[in-house]
Amino acid sequence: MELSLFFDKLLAVNWVEKDHQRDVWINDGAEKLLMDLKVAIKDAAETFDRIYRSKSDPELSMDCSPNRLTLGRSVPGSRSEGLRHAQAEVLFDVTGQTVTAIFTHSKAAKVILRIDAEDGKVFLRDEGHNPIPDADTASRILLKSFLNGLRLN
Repeated sequence: MELSLFFDKLLAVNWVEKDHQRDVWINDGAEKLLMDLKVAIKDAAETFDRIYRSKSDPELSMDCSPNRLTLGRSVPGSRSEGLRHAQAEVLFDVTGQTVTAIFTHSKAAKVILRIDAEDGKVFLRDEGHNPIPDADTASRILLKSFLNGLRLN
């Protein structure tokens, strides 16, 4: 009887071990997940520009580094402001396990997605803790209100 209790305890995984395994999966898989997300964001931005940019609008600028992707465009402000630079900055933080989009000169609200893992698979969760199925959907959640705002200017 004691031997079976020993093996039951040996096979039981507590929350510390589960969190550690999750962190290992995230550290191993986050780079590919974030690379796929950057590609989806770039593709969405280029497609947006191709479809919605008028000939008089400047192209959507894009700057990418390992931990950040920035999109921007000069848009008309008030008469006193003249042109202002609307900007979306997407920050990739593997250590903090987040992807955050912040906006300047835009009515878009800050968006935070969490990097998570389960059963060896790394994925993103939205602010309601729902799993996001793919990088394209994640780019939509991060940038849709910002891009729609540019379209309406």
